[in-house]
Amino acid sequence: MQENLPDAELLPWHTKPWEQFYSRIQTQTIPHALLLTGPAGLGKLQFALYIAQSLLCQNNNKPLCNQCQGCQLFKAGTHPDFYYITPEESGKAIKVDMIRSLSKALIQSAQQGRHKVAIVTPAEQMNRAASNSLLKTLEEPPKETLLILLTENAQLILPTIRSRCQEISFAIPAREKSLAWLEQQAPSAENKAWLALEEEVPLNVLRWHNNTTLINAYAEFSRAILEFQQLFFSTTCAEKLATMASQISVNLVLQWLRQFYQDCVRLKQLPGIDNVAHSGLIIQLNDVIVEYPAANWYKMEQAILSMQKLIRQQANINLQLALEDLLITIKQLYGRKHQQTAH
Repeated sequence: MQENLPDAELLPWHTKPWEQFYSRIQTQTIPHALLLTGPAGLGKLQFALYIAQSLLCQNNNKPLCNQCQGCQLFKAGTHPDFYYITPEESGKAIKVDMIRSLSKALIQSAQQGRHKVAIVTPAEQMNRAASNSLLKTLEEPPKETLLILLTENAQLILPTIRSRCQEISFAIPAREKSLAWLEQQAPSAENKAWLALEEEVPLNVLRWHNNTTLINAYAEFSRAILEFQQLFFSTTCAEKLATMASQISVNLVLQWLRQFYQDCVRLKQLPGIDNVAHSGLIIQLNDVIVEYPAANWYKMEQAILSMQKLIRQQANINLQLALEDLLITIKQLYGRKHQQTAH
């Protein structure tokens, strides 16, 4: 399954990870498996594809030439020695049959006479049987074969699999480097604000450009924050948030909500508009800082993090009920101060 893959490329913050791996190519000490870890939006897949094309390129004088038959087949998505494993549906598991088929293919000789490369992503979505099947392949890895596992949460992968992989971690780049890259890719006066909302993850900023659904959803969220005392304690609040989440994603709505309380903590510690995600809500943030105890902001943030974790673990969760539970927790944390102002 190789449809709709991004181009193989190195992004500016990939320099050190690439140098780390390229030295292995030059010394012919390529590992049997890599584990690429880090948040979404840092280009782990583009990096993995760059590694794959480099190993399948038939020009030995450069990492990849984009001209040889190997590169042309790879770019067309038809290279016989490249395998891409991902769930059949977003959010679903990688099944054992997919891994078994991959393992059978990898023990065959490379059709182009070079390496065989397989990407498995997101690796944490392999079910138990699939993980055990992959482990068997890692225990007796085929020659001239590289498995590349991608994950946002390495702790969800079997320790026995992780221990057999060379891990390459991707860290969030410096803001200046991200903004410089964004200005080259998609210039906008809003890039800095969007980068803050995306928690400094540069590729995620690209989804804001010309995306009226996302921009309007954030505007609606901002209006909700402007009237948060009324909205947070309204019986229709969970329904409104669930509707907003269905238009974009529940994790993004919860991220915005969590960031609001993170911003309260940050402003208390270090005042300044550059220190917050919701720069357009600085007045409302300062009002919350004055009115409510600081200890509760952290508790609200933790409640939202717990809800995000619950939603990741339970695919069939009732979203509106979950949001209602979250808002009840937040209401309790606002506590007496709100009850006094309500009277």
